[in-house]
Amino acid sequence: MRIYLAETAGFCMGVKRAVNIALETAKEKGKDIYTFGPLIHSPQTVERLEEKNIRVVEDIAGLTSGTIIIRAHGVGPEVREAIERSPLECRDATCPLVLRIRNIIEKYAKQGYTIVIVGDKGHAEVSALLGYAEGRGTVVEHAEDVKSVPKGKVCVVAQSTQERQLFKKVVTKLKERGGEVKVYDTICDATTWRQEEVRALAARVDAMVVVGGKNSANTRRLAEISRGMGVKTFHIEEPGELTAEDLAGSEEVGVTAGASTPNWLIEKVIDRLEHLSEARGGRLRRAFSGTVEFIVKGDVYVGLGGAALCFACAVLRDLWPAWLSVATAGFYIFAIHVLNHYTDREYSQYKESYKLNVLEKYKKGLVASGLAAAAGAIVLSWLISPLAMGLMIFGTLLGIIYNLPIVPRRLANVVRIRRLRDFPMSKNLGTALAWCLTMILLPALELGSGLELSPTLTVFAFAFAMVFARSTLLDLRDVQGDMMVGNETIPILIGERNTKLLLTGVVLASMSLLIVASAFGWVNQSGFLQLLALLYVLVYVGLYHMRRLHQAMRCEIVADTGFFVAEGLAAVWLVLS
Repeated sequence: MRIYLAETAGFCMGVKRAVNIALETAKEKGKDIYTFGPLIHSPQTVERLEEKNIRVVEDIAGLTSGTIIIRAHGVGPEVREAIERSPLECRDATCPLVLRIRNIIEKYAKQGYTIVIVGDKGHAEVSALLGYAEGRGTVVEHAEDVKSVPKGKVCVVAQSTQERQLFKKVVTKLKERGGEVKVYDTICDATTWRQEEVRALAARVDAMVVVGGKNSANTRRLAEISRGMGVKTFHIEEPGELTAEDLAGSEEVGVTAGASTPNWLIEKVIDRLEHLSEARGGRLRRAFSGTVEFIVKGDVYVGLGGAALCFACAVLRDLWPAWLSVATAGFYIFAIHVLNHYTDREYSQYKESYKLNVLEKYKKGLVASGLAAAAGAIVLSWLISPLAMGLMIFGTLLGIIYNLPIVPRRLANVVRIRRLRDFPMSKNLGTALAWCLTMILLPALELGSGLELSPTLTVFAFAFAMVFARSTLLDLRDVQGDMMVGNETIPILIGERNTKLLLTGVVLASMSLLIVASAFGWVNQSGFLQLLALLYVLVYVGLYHMRRLHQAMRCEIVADTGFFVAEGLAAVWLVLS
């Protein structure tokens, strides 16, 4: 079975903004936070927000303190006025496009126009907008409903997630009646793109899976469009709703999602589809797929990648053979990555949800392996030198407690830091620095080499670029997960576009330094070959930018393979020299 993920699947701009406002409020206030109605039409997201003390209310009567968040769909004028009169602090998460529609309605209602809203009766957004029509509003769900619209001056707008074809039909029928018709196409462009993409995707697959809340109008519309094209379509909220029988005979399956569907839920659905696909294959294929899945999701691949990068760095500085260092680095990196999954359940739930099935299935074995690897790294480092062992003990303890609360809750409410993870950019920079120190110090200590400035700086820059790129790329595609767990990563702090520019700049700077260092003999000539490893990084960053690497497991495999590219280039140089 081949699985095609729609590029536009997942949170739209308005939903991202609303969730950001809610999470920022939760971090700032900590308690007594409410949303007037569900913040967005995603039961899973609303449930997760409740875990962060953000509760849904339908009436503010009786609330004497705290913060109320206006949901993305907005609220009517009566509710807004009641909120303003209340003692509650208000945070407005209304989608900017909905605010624009509201302004249009208010303007023309005051001028005596009949306001026609092309949308779904009873939908939260439509109900809120009707309140600003001063009693002159009417909702049109079907083109035939136009006959019930009073004749005269008419202003027509659309629910932001409406289907554009219906909107055009309604406008045509209104104009055919004669009279003044003011038309404002207020359909969100993202909605149109999703609908066009689902049409294109449905035309090439045997089945479509639409992920999102059953109460989400835009998600239901995607499913309706797909069914209308004669394609077997499943509108689901949870991956467990899909069965092997549902997809029997389907060789190509498309996946799309509504504007309120979080990435971690989409990843779980894709993971479910992959398992259903593997179950169809023969025993050999299932064994191979299961092995690959365990190696990647069980963090074995990244641990081996750490050993591979250590080898490349040691060769670059003529510090070879350094077998103990390579083995130590591999054990250390595997141990930290795998154990961190179990020191913070929330992290794995949102950040790397596609790994959950493996992490749960092999929990005892992975925890035991992680602890054994940590112990192995310490023992091997002791064979290198006492200083290396001290470094490894410190690094291992730091990595294990990274997700654990170490600051008392009362003090944490003041300083806003309770775990090492809470420090801004700690994951991106901390991961890169931990790897770099391991790659540089261990081989030097094992072979008794000094740390001359120019060679050390060159290797540091090379290793930093390789690891920083991998860490930051994964954070780019997991921004929603980081928001949910409170990680202030670089993509969250400076935005996706600036992060890509920064990432590219770091890699190009490392390439420039590597050229100079190789030319002046600060490192050996393998430096020229390692330019290809950095070029590989630029290629996968470019592929991500073109939305070719948004599938979680594929993204991680491609990023981690960069370390093996560096290892292979170093091995080639050793052979040739």
